[in-house]
Amino acid sequence: RAARPEVVVSVRRRDWRSDPGALVLRAAAGGEEAVELCPGCDVLPSGPAVWSVWAPAPKVPWAFSRCPDRELVLYEMHVGSFTPEGTFRSAAASLGHLRDLGCTAVSMMPVHQDARRMKFGLADCWGYDIMSGFAIDAAYGTPADLGDFITQAHKLGLAVVIDYVANHMMWGTDAHMGPQYFLKDMPTIWGPRPDFASPEVRRYFLASAQFLLLGLNCDGLRVDSTKSIRKFPNGDPDAAGMEFLGELAALCRRHAKLIIAEDLEDGDGLLQLGGLGFHMQWDMAFFCWAFDALTNPMDEHRDVGRVIKGLQGLSPARAHLLRGRVVFMESHDTAASDRYGRFAAAVHNGKAFMPTDEAAEGGDAFQHASGEALPYPDPAT
Repeated sequence: RAARPEVVVSVRRRDWRSDPGALVLRAAAGGEEAVELCPGCDVLPSGPAVWSVWAPAPKVPWAFSRCPDRELVLYEMHVGSFTPEGTFRSAAASLGHLRDLGCTAVSMMPVHQDARRMKFGLADCWGYDIMSGFAIDAAYGTPADLGDFITQAHKLGLAVVIDYVANHMMWGTDAHMGPQYFLKDMPTIWGPRPDFASPEVRRYFLASAQFLLLGLNCDGLRVDSTKSIRKFPNGDPDAAGMEFLGELAALCRRHAKLIIAEDLEDGDGLLQLGGLGFHMQWDMAFFCWAFDALTNPMDEHRDVGRVIKGLQGLSPARAHLLRGRVVFMESHDTAASDRYGRFAAAVHNGKAFMPTDEAAEGGDAFQHASGEALPYPDPAT
């Protein structure tokens, strides 16, 4: 592949700002002029600054049509841990495995530049500590590498949905992007909160989404914590945030792209039935009910009725059916949780489905029903 030119813009002023639309951000090399990005901040790199790098937008073919929504089987992918190399290129080379599993779509965890990955050089961070709405994380590869990943997925019949973070940015981002993007004196617990009452801020994040959808031809967005967009950090409703969510959904629908909401407080389907236009919602309720039932070792304490409601798609708050939902048995939130952990391991530790002499002597109907009803880790490994 021919080398692509890059232009590094180094601004050596006390009031410097990074380019919010740059596709690449790079930490300055040692020996360059020191700039304190965020006094007292322990996450953004201190000393050498973060420079904006001009990189050409990749050209991605458009000859792809995703499967119907009801046939979506999503594989949630963390690029940094999907392969030993942890890059877009190595992940693209392994996509055939997902197709063979029966998946029809890849749901990528955030691909934008993550502050912790930039500072520590680790690819295993989740990616929600973003520094930009445009810059692609250099630990994974270049914007062109991401475009090639999407193209390869499409060749295998796999749609690509990208986890889109707009509810917050990393601590210190207001220092290198500028405070005009964020609410004053009202941060989230994760970092500064964008001010969606500003038309410029809404345009910026819509342009960011448009780059993923149209510039890279990804097939949809999973919008992270929509609750934190439709509400202020103090819990009050944010009408401008709701307006932004509606504009984002309209952008997706206008171009036949999928939009999924992760909103753990929207049991009534506000983002769908309320007119905002989201196709689906992340259904955490089903996981919680199934987890409780399958890991509880005693029949008398297991509520299978809740699992039935979860399978039917009844909203937790009302008796109506949610129109569209993504159900799962594990996600990045649950697998890393100190409450849940990996599903199969939790079943094993709870001694449900345990094919051992100990389980055979006591236990309950579920334990006696089948020792191989669910996979579980080998205690020896």
